[in-house]
Amino acid sequence: MALLSELGPDLALITYLIRGIDRDSRHSSIWSSTGGRLQMLFHQGTFVADQ
Repeated sequence: MALLSELGPDLALITYLIRGIDRDSRHSSIWSSTGGRLQMLFHQGTFVADQ
């Protein structure tokens, strides 16, 4: 499941979890919309610690 958070006009933060076979990871990316064109400005993925 992805979560979209509006950061400002034409700017959004998307966060989501990927469930892997061995490990899960959390991801986030910041997207901008300019002139009807989407562009990813930032992305990071981080493994979730074993519980």
